[in-house]
Amino acid sequence: MPLITPGGRLYAFYTYNAENMREVIADNGRKIGRVDTLGEYAFKYSDDAGRTWSERRWHIPVRTMEIDRRNPYQGNVKFFWGVGKPVTHGGKMWLGFAKVGRFGRGFMEESQGCLLRSDNILTETDPEKIQWQTLPDGEQGLTSPKGPIADELNPCALSDGSLFCTYRTIAGHPCHAYSRDGGHTWTDPAFMTYGPGLAGPLVDHPRAANFVRRLAEGRHAGRYLYWFHNHRGDSYEHRNPAWLLGGIERDSPQGKVLLWGRPQVVLFDPEPTNRISYPDFIEEGDDLYITETQKEIARTHHVDRDLIDSLFRGLI
Repeated sequence: MPLITPGGRLYAFYTYNAENMREVIADNGRKIGRVDTLGEYAFKYSDDAGRTWSERRWHIPVRTMEIDRRNPYQGNVKFFWGVGKPVTHGGKMWLGFAKVGRFGRGFMEESQGCLLRSDNILTETDPEKIQWQTLPDGEQGLTSPKGPIADELNPCALSDGSLFCTYRTIAGHPCHAYSRDGGHTWTDPAFMTYGPGLAGPLVDHPRAANFVRRLAEGRHAGRYLYWFHNHRGDSYEHRNPAWLLGGIERDSPQGKVLLWGRPQVVLFDPEPTNRISYPDFIEEGDDLYITETQKEIARTHHVDRDLIDSLFRGLI
């Protein structure tokens, strides 16, 4: 996951199997050979736009929590991974990720959403002096109201400094949550709704990436996009077509909240079994491009301006 600082330094954060484990204990004591979701949270940096990278990698001191202590290694080996990009606001950075409790059914059988926060990475040039916090406070990450899966936490910063995040579950709906204190505490686990509070219709989504982004350029600057698949699946399948919601901020007694519009299909593949997932959004004035991957193929798409405009009709 990449981060560009105001000074132009580029960081890359990634899960690193530091001990070169070739197998890992899963459920019922069996061992599996997939070992890309454990070890150390590492980073390297580049000061020349990615052409060359630091020879050394640094390990982030991720705080041990209760879900780590319950894994087969009692937290001495941590299971985790992250997707998407960090977000910045007010000189601080937050990076969403998922702690995994155990491997088994569906590969990750239990997970909780967490964040890494740094208050000085945007200005500190000595990696040894970068400060790190693992959030939320306490022993528990963000969970689902139903089921053991709550992962791929994806945050964004609202205009008042509040944090909003989404994360996936296996309950047929994604979760959303707000933090008013920089990520230390969050609203109770709740499925995402179309309304600004918790009483609107539920958003439908399977076990797939669901990302939220705040637009920074063009006539929709300050508004939000949300990527999802708009059906109640509970597996990794059926990531086609991809849908978008447009969102705007509304005031509430607690702070800013997001109000979402009507869903619109943005991408589809004629072959139903092909996946469309893990997007990024690239802005160039009023033009929006979406990148996405189907595991083996990566593509970039220009999104029709009329489609983007339609996401916000009835919200303004």
